[in-house]
Amino acid sequence: MRVYCDTDTLFHNIEKHADQAKARAELDALRFLLKQHGEGHVTMYRSRVNLRELERTPNVDQLRLLQGDYEALEPIPLDERHYGNTEEVADLRGSVISSPLVSDVQDEKILAELQGYGIRRRDAEHVTVRDVKTDHDTFLNYATQDMLAFVMFFSQPRTPAGDSEMQTMTRELVDAVLEAGGRYYLPYRLHPTAAQFRRAYPQADEFFNLKKHYDPQELFQNEFYRKYGTQSVEQPIQR
Repeated sequence: MRVYCDTDTLFHNIEKHADQAKARAELDALRFLLKQHGEGHVTMYRSRVNLRELERTPNVDQLRLLQGDYEALEPIPLDERHYGNTEEVADLRGSVISSPLVSDVQDEKILAELQGYGIRRRDAEHVTVRDVKTDHDTFLNYATQDMLAFVMFFSQPRTPAGDSEMQTMTRELVDAVLEAGGRYYLPYRLHPTAAQFRRAYPQADEFFNLKKHYDPQELFQNEFYRKYGTQSVEQPIQR
């Protein structure tokens, strides 16, 4: 059995919170896994996420403890890529999201292509690859055909400057995706421009016109609608 570890599997990272019931349960589970690892029943692999946790630890004593936790895990073999898929039922109709399980190996070819689009090298914590089937139900549908989705998790300072930098990088990523013939997923932050949104979702004006048709008093609103919906162009309602 193989276990791929994130920051929560560094023992002394959890032990800091041993006064909390949830952390104590996690410590008990991790002790069991580490014992199985030491006896050769499972193999626990360290990842670049673990390494970043070490690099960002200012306390020298805690750094030494985490370094020991990190060295106790096995490095992920660079020749390993795909380990199978997890299947998750997404809705009552039985739609399934299939998530490939891949090792923590950077794809230098993809990285070079992204940098070719003008994307600066950033510290992505995780990239999850999802096999998404065509969505025939949603009006503003992300999956207009069977496709792969790359879910990227980034760290940013919780400051106005950090947010501004993230907005700039997000718009660069969206441009790269649009140039490659893809689109971005809507239920996240509102960093993409109105022009990027309409290029990704050309049915947007029809959607907002239907909204105004059934809600002429504009009773239902949110930040997404206030940013993108108020700029919609009137079109005849298709019945």
